Amino acid sequence: MSQCQPCDSEGEPLPSTELNEAWKLANAPKNDKFQYTHFAHKINSFDTTPKKLLASDSRLRPDRHALEQGDLSKAGFEKSSDDDDDDDGDDDSESNNSSGFEMELTRDVIASSLMNSF
Repeated sequence: MSQCQPCDSEGEPLPSTELNEAWKLANAPKNDKFQYTHFAHKINSFDTTPKKLLASDSRLRPDRHALEQGDLSKAGFEKSSDDDDDDDGDDDSESNNSSGFEMELTRDVIASSLMNSF
């Protein structure tokens, strides 16, 4: 919890004012395996994503899906397999065709959709 109080130009609390609660930490979501906040769960959820995801969106990775299912062995295998694929030197134009503009646009769409869901 954080508190604030009206202050003068020198930063001193104004007389006869009280501390006001600025924010407080919400309880952790139920069944949270990753110690994420509600906001982190919301931004990483498929429920709040745009209909068309970029091929590079981490929510599509098999290692992440396995981790969410609690299968750490498979997650580790998929992650190392994906890393090996990235190191093969091939220029996979389908997976590397996103520009910075597209990524920025997608980030803005996700942020906008999150703000509209609160």
